[in-house]
Amino acid sequence: MNILIMVPDYPPEVLAGLEVLTKDLAEHLAKKHIVTVLTTGKRKIEKKGNLTVIRTQKIFKNRILYNLQETLFFIKNSLKLNPDIILGHMVTSAGLAAVISGKLLRKPVIVRISGAEILYPKLFKNIFLKPILKLADAIVTPNSSMIEDVRKLVRDKKILYLPQGIDIPNVSKAVRKLNKTPRIIYVGRLIPVKNLDMLIKVSKLLPNCKFVIVGDGPGKDRLRKIAPDNVSFLGLISQKEVIKEMKESDVFVLTSISESFGRVLIEALACGLPIVAVNSQGPKDIIKDGSNGYLINLNDAKDMADKVKLAIKNKNEIGSYNLRDVDRFSWNQVLPQYESLHESLIRANKNNGEKS
Repeated sequence: MNILIMVPDYPPEVLAGLEVLTKDLAEHLAKKHIVTVLTTGKRKIEKKGNLTVIRTQKIFKNRILYNLQETLFFIKNSLKLNPDIILGHMVTSAGLAAVISGKLLRKPVIVRISGAEILYPKLFKNIFLKPILKLADAIVTPNSSMIEDVRKLVRDKKILYLPQGIDIPNVSKAVRKLNKTPRIIYVGRLIPVKNLDMLIKVSKLLPNCKFVIVGDGPGKDRLRKIAPDNVSFLGLISQKEVIKEMKESDVFVLTSISESFGRVLIEALACGLPIVAVNSQGPKDIIKDGSNGYLINLNDAKDMADKVKLAIKNKNEIGSYNLRDVDRFSWNQVLPQYESLHESLIRANKNNGEKS
């Protein structure tokens, strides 16, 4: 297959969930297929094996203008490349360009909707998102709960949830002994939606535990001021160091108000960590409450503290389960789901072309 992926941002410039997923997916697809990624950044072309990344530099600060620039860049290059299938990651510039290019080239299009886009105001969704999604051949969501939300916009389309995959880190299949002082870890951005004030409250309820916060963001200085002495901030560290910190911890926590997926949750599973997370769309697809961790209600710091204590108590049992359970998110398991969708759409498109 010759696969084209359009995405507004891409690593290393941006390392958020969608961008990291796109990079991982592109690299794994490129092991067997020809893959081109169109994105933004410093204007250049990077080629490694079957994977080519073509970037255009944003020349406008105004959001509408740079979205228009991206859209035109995506369409222009897709017409040159003439792929077998087009993936638009996000509905905005990438999704719009993908469906326009697909119609011009008569090629199938998959649009991946993001967690943020489904939260847009109803008027915007009806005026902008709905027409684009209607033109797609398939729509992929970051979690299973979102399928119903998308179905309210477009009922007659193939809508499915395809999870993020990870390369399972090289972690011992034996659960490490509990630290003398239980070590609780959070990994993620320090922004309001991550709701870290709740984690600070939990740390105060559990003074005999050590809390480690990994990540950076505009909330860092304020959080440092209100955090008790049993909380430490490690800042932004490499992925290798993140896995090392997870392996040395006892419980992983996630307090996000909204989480469309939660890649860090899979990494925590792979390190044999019990997870305690707020019950939102993404975590519900990953956490089996009582088996590999615990789901709690938003802003219930007392319940989270109680569940952290329960996770510490059951660490060995849950940890052993998680080291096995994480295989369902390995790229070996996940990638065939993407390939199967791509192949079915290319085949259907070909059959429709022959009939016409």
